[in-house]
Amino acid sequence: MQRKVFLLVTVLMLLCFSAEAQEESTPSSSTDYSIAAIVNGEIITQDTLATSAQLVQIFQVIIQEFPIFGQTLFTTPEGDALLYAYQLGILDTIISSRLVIQQAEQHDIAPDEKELEEQVEEQLNQIIEQNQLTIEQIETILSEQGSSLDEYKQMMRESFAEQTMAQDLYTLITQPVAISSEEISTYYQDHEEEFTAEDGSISPLDEVREQIHEDLLENAQANAWNTWFDDVKDKAEIEILF
Repeated sequence: MQRKVFLLVTVLMLLCFSAEAQEESTPSSSTDYSIAAIVNGEIITQDTLATSAQLVQIFQVIIQEFPIFGQTLFTTPEGDALLYAYQLGILDTIISSRLVIQQAEQHDIAPDEKELEEQVEEQLNQIIEQNQLTIEQIETILSEQGSSLDEYKQMMRESFAEQTMAQDLYTLITQPVAISSEEISTYYQDHEEEFTAEDGSISPLDEVREQIHEDLLENAQANAWNTWFDDVKDKAEIEILF
């Protein structure tokens, strides 16, 4: 279950982080792209990797708060190896996120446009409320960063769309999974200590049946997803150029 939770949550996070930096899957011949990887023909750029890894933010904190560590990190072979390993880990997660979206598209999964717009407006209103800003102030901030409100809303929309697609794909792949009454009873009998109170009393099966069912179902769905996704990744055409 932990592996499934880590994979799905991390993929959703990367979809959010990488939405702004995600480039077109097929570059024009006139553009000089620095490519980190190619996944089934879809390009992942170095810019996408750097944005998802949040290297700029990390470097700023290290330089300001931990200068000695920064010197070691940036000037030694060991530091280079650490940064490379970190970025490879992030790249692997980006690759997984792109495979998930590719599979969602192949299964004709698409988010509801109206719901996306509602999510974007809700998120924007939360930003305004939490930071006590006006729309005009947000537009000014974005303009100073070389962006616009329309571009920011489009970035949020793409992020929400891909998160929804990933969640819907997970539901589709794990939908056939079911837990039988026999499995619930067997688990209850084999894990009696989990249902035993400090005074030695044991909770009746009927009182814990629903919780056992939920736990077993979650684990079974995790196994089904992991098996399916491992097969997808094994069959994918992935080229690491980083």
